[in-house]
Amino acid sequence: MFQVNDTILYGSQSVCTVTEICERRIGGQKLRYYVLKPVFDSRSTIYVPCENTGLVGKMRRILSAAEIYTLIDELQDGAVPWIADETERKEAYGEILRGGDRKALAGLIRTLYLHREQQKAAGRKFHTVDEQLLDRAQKLLHEEFAYVLNLRPEDVPPFIAKRIEVSEKQ
Repeated sequence: MFQVNDTILYGSQSVCTVTEICERRIGGQKLRYYVLKPVFDSRSTIYVPCENTGLVGKMRRILSAAEIYTLIDELQDGAVPWIADETERKEAYGEILRGGDRKALAGLIRTLYLHREQQKAAGRKFHTVDEQLLDRAQKLLHEEFAYVLNLRPEDVPPFIAKRIEVSEKQ
């Protein structure tokens, strides 16, 4: 399914490169593994058993530049509904993070960002759980955008803002 040198997304680890497919003997059993190196954290190495469909299912292709531009252009329409109950919100939004749907992920970022701004304007604190969800969602999406568009992750938010501004003027 995946080849050496493929660049993929792996679960919540973000953008990774398949550096090799190897065999390892564990517990007397020989298994094949995808060896993944996160692009933005070269200190880590991830071993994914090729036969474990659940873990291999977390490996997804990255978006193309055209798909990213389309996703940004559609951001205005894609907010995820706010869930008032913190436990339900944490579970539902965590599911979006694990799901891999970039449109839902972008909608989640938009919802959490807007809620944070509302809380600030009202002089209230943004919940720690919501801040953690926002940070994880931004890391996943911004690192993928940065890799594909040849940007630094910290340059992605201004890039998105500029793209939205340009599309609103047209």
